[in-house]
Amino acid sequence: MALVGQKPVDGRHDDWISFPYEREGMEMNLNWALNRANVVPRADAFHNPRQQLLAERLNAKTDASSVQLQGVQAGGDFPLLEAGSKELPFEKYDTLEGVVQKFFSEPGRDLYVATGSVGSYRGATVGVRVITDNPALCLIAQNLLVPAPYIKYETIDSPLPPVVFYVTDKLQTIGAVQYQEGDGGSLSGATGILCGAAGACQAALMSAIEETAAALLLEHEGVVPLPASVLRKGAKTALLFNASTAQLGEAKSAGALYCAHGSVLCPDKGVSAMWGGAVVPPASAGPAQSRLSVVVEGLATVTMPTDNLANAPTKAFFLGSKASGELSQDQIKEELEALSVEADAAARFLEAVAASKMFVTAVPSVKAALDKLA
Repeated sequence: MALVGQKPVDGRHDDWISFPYEREGMEMNLNWALNRANVVPRADAFHNPRQQLLAERLNAKTDASSVQLQGVQAGGDFPLLEAGSKELPFEKYDTLEGVVQKFFSEPGRDLYVATGSVGSYRGATVGVRVITDNPALCLIAQNLLVPAPYIKYETIDSPLPPVVFYVTDKLQTIGAVQYQEGDGGSLSGATGILCGAAGACQAALMSAIEETAAALLLEHEGVVPLPASVLRKGAKTALLFNASTAQLGEAKSAGALYCAHGSVLCPDKGVSAMWGGAVVPPASAGPAQSRLSVVVEGLATVTMPTDNLANAPTKAFFLGSKASGELSQDQIKEELEALSVEADAAARFLEAVAASKMFVTAVPSVKAALDKLA
């Protein structure tokens, strides 16, 4: 409750209204931001909280370099239903989202909020907010999202990020998203829910955020979101499709991994990281940098600070392909379809390959890719 007639001591307000003293877990600007997301915090709410606080609330085992999580799946296949589809009418989605928002507004339910972006290059990035009651999922999201201190979503007057996901390991299992349209029918934002088993799965969280952000990135002319990691040796870069966590760990250990799991190609500028982290075997995690690695079922989610933009790739490698040698346009299209790349993104990539004469080939291993990149 606001106190009227008491002079504020922090200088943030020019009037004579101030809020009770704030503390960690009770920030009025965050509470207002959550209220705009139709969530009314009735307990503590933390924004981009400290790893130590989250680990303590989980009673998680920690050491000098990692936090060990229990009760979370590393992998899993949970479809992301789209509101307005035959499987999920708009009215049903609205009801389901309302159930989660009401659940998050219950007395005594602490909330954890991770805000960052997908895309490290500010010319092609999408702001993302994850609201959850599970400290473990917040830990994971913070290690994966690109830090975005320039995005101000915490003030009373700030808008919501373009993408907001409500995530809980409780309630009925479902993954769903609803897109919002702006002027001219273009996509302007999205809200989504991950509940039950889908809300306790690292792979489901990554897949849902990547799919949603990619749809919004495609609204930018010339931008190509891809499910490709990026190798870098000196000034040379190459796209790497279909790499396993073990293969990403191999590239990281070799000092050749610019980014993992996704990238954003801007053909006239370069390529940027989609994520600010990577999921690799713990042996490839390396020493802790700004944040401890988060270990789930034997896989470590680590932060990977990168340049906001790397040189445009001159080569692209497909691992695990049935083809061999240099790939034709038709073969590239087949490989992208097998990876469920959205049709518009695939078409833009094929155009970029033709325009830049990018060398695209199948390779048997990361070592073979690095040898060809040299």
